[in-house]
Amino acid sequence: MLSRSRVSRLFIVSTPAERRWWTLLSIVAGTTEELTWRGVQPALLAWCHVPAGAAIAICAATFGVGHLAQGWKWAVAVFGFALAFHALTWVTGSLIVPMAVHVAVDLTGGVLRRVRVEAPVPSGRTRAVLMNHREANQPEAARV
Repeated sequence: MLSRSRVSRLFIVSTPAERRWWTLLSIVAGTTEELTWRGVQPALLAWCHVPAGAAIAICAATFGVGHLAQGWKWAVAVFGFALAFHALTWVTGSLIVPMAVHVAVDLTGGVLRRVRVEAPVPSGRTRAVLMNHREANQPEAARV
């Protein structure tokens, strides 16, 4: 079984080829997830006579659960994003704006994502340091 830090590294974009694939993935995920969670699921739940507020909560919760592979804290954040995307859908009356925002969030997250690593400090304790994937994989002497 992979540790949480090793799983997180699977989502980090670091090479030009990975950036191209991440761009394609962001476009596909942003459009299809919005179609599914903001388009189809609420309509199906309404057809089943689920009240609108409950339908939005169910859709946002399942969207968060779908992102648990990235950690529970991120899944909770994604739940918040889902509620915001539902609000955008309601305010605009369209899925186009939420799709565009979702793609932008995914693109930004893939390119700017940071890795949390533990770095030694002179006192012998460790402190959390944020660095990009390339920096995290360099030998310590090269990071100075």
